[in-house]
Amino acid sequence: MIIGEGFILRNIVEEDYKRIYEWFQDEELRYYYSIRNTLIRYNQIKERLEHIDYNKNKEFMIELENGITIGKCALNSIDWINSNCELEILIGEKDYWSKGYGKRVIKKLIDYAFNNLNLYCVHLKVHSFNERGIKCYEECGFEQEGVLRNRLYRDGKYHNQIIMSILNEKLDK
Repeated sequence: MIIGEGFILRNIVEEDYKRIYEWFQDEELRYYYSIRNTLIRYNQIKERLEHIDYNKNKEFMIELENGITIGKCALNSIDWINSNCELEILIGEKDYWSKGYGKRVIKKLIDYAFNNLNLYCVHLKVHSFNERGIKCYEECGFEQEGVLRNRLYRDGKYHNQIIMSILNEKLDK
């Protein structure tokens, strides 16, 4: 468990599968999250979560102090040799969008990656049309590093994915 300001990041348990499944049925969430534009079955979620390699993936539910679970986040594809990982976040409860939770969770994940896992780089991919997400990542210290051109097809056209990263500057010294 990781304790943040007004929230905790806790391990995903079987009781969370249904909530994650419900979030992934929401078309708007799927639009912004890196999921195919098709519905995901409950068994797909259950299978994936039950077979997480915790040496390479740290997946958490975002739970507020009042016990409400509002999303999930992860440090995935941890590369211990090259000292990097990929950050993912989903605020599944839309009532909590644009309230600062995403930014606080991201900052806590970065802190955990750098100070607990001793990683050097945290990177992510974000859709070019996700302006709110890009702004949030920049405010957390991420910088654009590259573009995957026409990587995603939405609304009848192709869109870029932006690669962003943040480095553990203390390891440069």
